[in-house]
Amino acid sequence: MKICFSKPLVLTAFLFAGLASVTGQGLSDFRAESSEEAGKSSVINTNRFNGYTNHWQNYYYEWHRYGNLFKIALLETELAILQSKIDIAEDMGIPGLLMQEGFISALLREPYRYVENPSLDELESLVRQEGNILVITDPSGPAGHRLEEKAADIFRWAEKMNSYQLNDVDLELVKAFCLTRGNSHLFVISSGSGEKIQQLLSLIDRTSAFMESCKMYKGWHGINTTLYIVTCSPGHPLELIGKGMNEGKSWFIFDGYIARYGKEKLEGWVKEVNLPVVADAGYSPVFGCSDYENLQVQNYMASRQYLIDYAHSKDGYAFREVFDPAADKFRYDGYFVNPGNKEQIDNVNVPFILKSGNLSDNMTSSMVLFIEKDKPLNNESIWDAIMDRRAVAVMEEANMMGPAEYRNVLGLLYLDRIYLEEYFGDNLDITAEVEGYNLIVTLRNYSSVPVKGNLEIITSARVKVNDRLKENISLPVNEERQFIIPLQPLKEAMGNTNPVAVHFTHGNRTKSTVTLLDMPPAISMNQLLYGHSPEVHFPVTVHNFSENKPFPVEISVFRKDNTRKTVVRQSKVCEAAKAAFATCDFNLRLEPGDYIVRANVLGMTAESQLGVGKAEGRTFVYEVDLNSDGIQEYRMENDSVRITLLRTGARVIEYIVKSRNDNVLFRIWPIIMAIT
Repeated sequence: MKICFSKPLVLTAFLFAGLASVTGQGLSDFRAESSEEAGKSSVINTNRFNGYTNHWQNYYYEWHRYGNLFKIALLETELAILQSKIDIAEDMGIPGLLMQEGFISALLREPYRYVENPSLDELESLVRQEGNILVITDPSGPAGHRLEEKAADIFRWAEKMNSYQLNDVDLELVKAFCLTRGNSHLFVISSGSGEKIQQLLSLIDRTSAFMESCKMYKGWHGINTTLYIVTCSPGHPLELIGKGMNEGKSWFIFDGYIARYGKEKLEGWVKEVNLPVVADAGYSPVFGCSDYENLQVQNYMASRQYLIDYAHSKDGYAFREVFDPAADKFRYDGYFVNPGNKEQIDNVNVPFILKSGNLSDNMTSSMVLFIEKDKPLNNESIWDAIMDRRAVAVMEEANMMGPAEYRNVLGLLYLDRIYLEEYFGDNLDITAEVEGYNLIVTLRNYSSVPVKGNLEIITSARVKVNDRLKENISLPVNEERQFIIPLQPLKEAMGNTNPVAVHFTHGNRTKSTVTLLDMPPAISMNQLLYGHSPEVHFPVTVHNFSENKPFPVEISVFRKDNTRKTVVRQSKVCEAAKAAFATCDFNLRLEPGDYIVRANVLGMTAESQLGVGKAEGRTFVYEVDLNSDGIQEYRMENDSVRITLLRTGARVIEYIVKSRNDNVLFRIWPIIMAIT
């Protein structure tokens, strides 16, 4: 080992060496000083603005800086939520409305007497009596002033907000709050504006009437998923449905190729485990069709009218973007909308849908439908509500668009918050996922009271569960509990997507979600394999879903034109743990010809085609720019086939049989997409 010192350090080095020899210290005395805060802390600055640029606006952000290069802007969530309340009050036509959370839910639940502008003595006399009272007051009077004093802490947040709306010197506030004494409630609406008070009372009456006659159903429209899509986004449809159910959603309309190949699957999964939701599919711009048979997507490239006519022939609907001059000459049924379309959607009598998009984009948008209580939730009632404009589009940060009569009702309930959280079961979080053969269910109680209930698991007949019901589960306030429930797939489950529904019933309410046990085939073999005589290597992969370990694997080979006579039979003992894979390799001595290979294992059978030829001919591998985009593809070729693969991911895009000059890939495309 060669050690070099720069001259100025030589003396210092010898001094340290001498010191080390005196003290007896060595390499073992050195320690790494780890930074436990690495990646955990950042510099935070606020960025807020309330005022006018080219439009009036309020925003509240935190700038997070780490290592000087990493920077991200995040909403100050609490301030953004409070600002959304101010914005929604303005959108409802009652600017300056400040409402105590829970005011509407308590008012709609409790009977009350109505009193308008009582004197302080009259008010004192009224509150001595039992029962609930709704009092209308003016804060400039003694009674109103006294009541607002009692509610000062409720609205302290508004005083801290620097919102441009609340800074308006001409703004007349409307305060709605509740004072309690034992079981008695004193509901108060206080304002110096009689007009705004009447607006609020009218909206409360309309909301009460709506809740008596209608049900609200929240859903995701235009969801993208992995199923049948080459350029895929994360999330299996059942996973997305499960996430949505946890948020109180009860209808799901997917978008893309799933419409043509997966509509029946979606409906089958929902029916299989009796989910309390509706799942459907469409293919933009067409939705609501009875089926999507014979849909020729390529025809849309040549004619917009094709998809409009197709939709109507299938009792469906065709939609367009709001701003699309090329669509103006066609008669579409409604609009796709985005946040910039609020003015048109609020005021123009045209049906609309808001797409929720991809899981990777966080799916912050949804739609709320108002459907008559005497009508069941199904595809027909969903589309009746959409086409009749009994819908509200809800975007990020609770921005809403839709007809005022429905939008304002939903806005009032949002200001209340408590009503919507109880209505959609938001106080209880339920998630489910499958790891291996274990179902993992997590419950969390966000409410202010303990929850006690029963957990029930429902699967298809293809999956066995010994512990389907767990009773008397207690969830303290803000506590979380997790349950691990073993699942046992039967042989019928193999090669199938098996839905697993989870229901938690507490009192007269049930919160549900769904996940999936997605099983591979028990036996995996090449569906079509070509080898050379005299010996062909033939692998068989087994997924062990049983308790057996080890287990026998037997294969039998037959000539394709005579499957009754066995040409070769071999058997091996294979070993794999439960829920694990194992591959058995067979070496088959065969003459040239066409064969059927049959594998038997774990009580199941699978077949494969095997071609055996003489070891002759030539093979090629070369690059080719198939579509002249400057990116090379790979091409593999022999005397029989020519296969082209993408450079990235090695996805097969051509499989041409030379004897037929035929690209067989697209003949089996749906099967390939289902596999990939």
